[in-house]
Amino acid sequence: MRNCMKADLIRVQKKKSFILMAVITLVILSGAFLLAKFLPGKGGFSSAFSMYMGMGTGTFSLLMGIPVFLAVYSDDFKSKAMQTAIGFGVSRTKLIICRFLEIISLLIECAVVFSVVVMIFGLAGGADWSAIGSVLKSLWLDVYTSLCYCSIAIIIVYIMQNATFALVIYIFLAAGLVSGVLSILNMIPFLSDNKIDLSVITVGYMLSEGQKSGKLYMMFLPIIIYILIPVAISSVVFKKKELEF
Repeated sequence: MRNCMKADLIRVQKKKSFILMAVITLVILSGAFLLAKFLPGKGGFSSAFSMYMGMGTGTFSLLMGIPVFLAVYSDDFKSKAMQTAIGFGVSRTKLIICRFLEIISLLIECAVVFSVVVMIFGLAGGADWSAIGSVLKSLWLDVYTSLCYCSIAIIIVYIMQNATFALVIYIFLAAGLVSGVLSILNMIPFLSDNKIDLSVITVGYMLSEGQKSGKLYMMFLPIIIYILIPVAISSVVFKKKELEF
């Protein structure tokens, strides 16, 4: 399992789409730094740095999440690597866990690189540590939510044995479309009259509420609801599926 994961990580890291998106993200962060440096506004560089760089790191879920998700899951089915691994005796549950650990490793790897870039730009421009910390916090929360969205989407991957529709689900989640739909549904008279807020089921709400209220369990709740449970569901579903590829 370890060798399988190591080989796949090396494969993904060499993919042109992964490298391209990483470069684009770095360009965006560089552009955000330049805007903060030369158009700081009344709040000064630190304030502008926090705002512009925060917008730049806010693209992480889409720009890095999409190529990572596709590289791990789409290629797995197309190349029949999963079928081969199962043929060599790797259990389906271990394979699911292995692939998700790859997602975690790749996203954290990217976030570490971008964190270093943020700190270098911040220190070079003279931003205070509170501004730098704010951007880093935003970046790592985006990593957290990306992992939750990937975990939800992989249920579809293993049901359909295809990553295309699952990617659409991931994009909807990462782009905030699902949260937007829930906000619109909250306007239904019955829900609004009874003060029922559907947004409470979203990752963003749980993380935000955890930060505001200081309830640490709210920060860890998404791990159980949106990571562990979906991975378990994927395992149960995939065990009962005939391999169709």
